[in-house]
Amino acid sequence: MENNTLCNRHSLGVNNHTKMYVTYTRIYGWSDYGGESSYQPGYRLENMMWMTLLVYDYIIPGEKMELIWIRHLQTPGNEKRQYIGSTDEPLSEKTVEGFLKNPAEYSEVERVICSPMLRCIQTAELMFPGTERKTEPRLRECDFGQFEGKTYEELKSVPKYIAWLKSNGTITFPGGEEQSVFRRRSVEGAIEQIEWLIEKKVQRAAFVVHGGTIMAVFEQLAEEKKNFYDWQVDNG
Repeated sequence: MENNTLCNRHSLGVNNHTKMYVTYTRIYGWSDYGGESSYQPGYRLENMMWMTLLVYDYIIPGEKMELIWIRHLQTPGNEKRQYIGSTDEPLSEKTVEGFLKNPAEYSEVERVICSPMLRCIQTAELMFPGTERKTEPRLRECDFGQFEGKTYEELKSVPKYIAWLKSNGTITFPGGEEQSVFRRRSVEGAIEQIEWLIEKKVQRAAFVVHGGTIMAVFEQLAEEKKNFYDWQVDNG
């Protein structure tokens, strides 16, 4: 691997494949730059993290694809700071109205890869109207089980929640999805769709998914190792 192929701030890699495809990746609403977790016109284009996503083991000279990773816009549960995973709720009226009144400009893409959950589909329709969209079930959010729809304030004295916090969020949500299963299927779904985009010779695509999905994918694929929770992103 030649160093001059890695010109961005971070590198992401998967080593169990037979070849490498270089993609330039950016995450909109990157939380390290601050700002509230709400719709902010123009925020996404000015504040983003760039990195290089390496999907295979060797570089195909001259082949590059830009991917844009976006966490869906806010839902009513997000506005209340609830744990929203398997609940298939729509975007909030406030969010939709705000976006329509002052829509942010996004780079044009040839394809959109989307979680099948309503909040992601609605976000994709708002941001990339008329663009061909493909859903990937494995990119859906984690099922939070007994924590679903609850807030920190409602859970902070619950023994099972305290135990989950003490585990650094690594144990299974009570009645929910096992973390290792969620993270593995998120990565597998992302890789398969990137491979599909490569086959279609797509130059620029967007992934409209969930915060947990982005965290799972980037924790596993990042050459610079970071904790799952270090990859948190704001909505939209």
